[in-house]
Amino acid sequence: MHQLTLWQANLCAWYAFLIVWGVAALKHKADKTVEPVGNRLLYGTYLVCGFLLLFSRSLPLGPLRQRFAPHLTWLELAGVALTYVGAAIAIWARFILADNWSGRITVKVGHQLIRTGPYAYVRHPIYTGILLSGIGTALVVGQWRAVAAIPLIAIAFTMKAKREEAYMTAEFGEGYAQYRQSTGFLLPRL
Repeated sequence: MHQLTLWQANLCAWYAFLIVWGVAALKHKADKTVEPVGNRLLYGTYLVCGFLLLFSRSLPLGPLRQRFAPHLTWLELAGVALTYVGAAIAIWARFILADNWSGRITVKVGHQLIRTGPYAYVRHPIYTGILLSGIGTALVVGQWRAVAAIPLIAIAFTMKAKREEAYMTAEFGEGYAQYRQSTGFLLPRL
């Protein structure tokens, strides 16, 4: 019987994340306000470039193919564990958000301000979870290309999250301002 490599085990967390996302995306509320498509181009480009660097095993990247860390089983296992923790946080947040979720920046008809689950601590736990999974995957990959991917993904999510917050502030006013004061942006407030 074939045993999974650490890379394959790591990918299983991403596959689980994608399957949950695909199924959960089938049920959502109608859109009330939607960001223009052009607004998505900049952060979308950062995101695509980041994930290409993280997952592509065939791009000709020269020195970015060099290892930043030696092949150490314990380090790669830590990376796999971090990937699973991040995927679990993102999936948990997605379930809590339920039909208020959208892949693009929107305000839904009957939109609710969610303050439970991971949203009690962080305003953008889906992005936090994906970033943690990205960092875990970078440890498994062990190449500089994966390290370079993380800031690109972080920039994309920061840009998108700031725009989302503008929409939420417009929709929920003082309630969202109070929520912002009690929670962290991507990391819990200490």
